[in-house]
Amino acid sequence: ALTKPAEAGLAPANHSHINSPRSWFRLRRVGGVNVGGGYRWMDKAVTGFARKSVVINQGTAFETTVIVPDYDNPRVSPSRGDVDMWVGYRRKILRDRVDMSIQLNVKNTFAGNGLTPIEYNTAGEAVTFILGPVRTWTLGTTFRF
Repeated sequence: ALTKPAEAGLAPANHSHINSPRSWFRLRRVGGVNVGGGYRWMDKAVTGFARKSVVINQGTAFETTVIVPDYDNPRVSPSRGDVDMWVGYRRKILRDRVDMSIQLNVKNTFAGNGLTPIEYNTAGEAVTFILGPVRTWTLGTTFRF
């Protein structure tokens, strides 16, 4: 019998994000400096299924063999985790009337140059890839009056 993906227990990928919206700590010896970070994780995901032959209308004049997805044989992508980090500095300027902060963010801090498979053929070989996460640097400044 053919089963649907949901009946085969194939759930969508799980995602988790751990983030420090505030600083992990403030360095007391260097007033106004703060450091923080976050971790993003994505579970394995079903990216395709093997194929199998099924005979329909067996024993009749309309007997036909069709190729259908084999939901008992899923193809899955690997799980992955990404780290983000930041360092910032905050101080009062202009006779303590303006609060200035500057922050350097590094997204995908430990990113490599690898490829991530997103589709597999019926033999289980990866056939379509996307570029892995790219490390990005962002420098921002905020002034509060």
